[in-house]
Amino acid sequence: MFRIGILIILILLPLQLNAHSPLEFSIPKNGALIDSAPNELVLSFKSPAKLIKVKVAEKQSAEKSSFLKKFLGTKQNNEYILHKDISKELNLSHILTLPELPPGKFIITWRAMGEDGHVLKGNISFEIRGN
Repeated sequence: MFRIGILIILILLPLQLNAHSPLEFSIPKNGALIDSAPNELVLSFKSPAKLIKVKVAEKQSAEKSSFLKKFLGTKQNNEYILHKDISKELNLSHILTLPELPPGKFIITWRAMGEDGHVLKGNISFEIRGN
């Protein structure tokens, strides 16, 4: 009986994983090193999803952030939450206008909901070299 239960789980688990809608690609790409700040963010999913929250924050280097600042939770990085461009509709792709970003390292944190109701989340890191 135990073996049958394990077999059923092993068969159904891949089907459950396929029900989610992972990110297919983004612009800027994760890990990208770009010369100038992008004007927009593109998030493209494998199946329709609706965005819940997207934020852009400057990454702090380890030398900029002391133990005391980490302990006290002091924020010194700029953080932008993109509210107005988020469509609450299910779409394969979402295009959001980004604020004017200075040269530096950034991380985009996103959260979405697939058409099956599962919450998806991820991060995209990129660096702007500047001129």
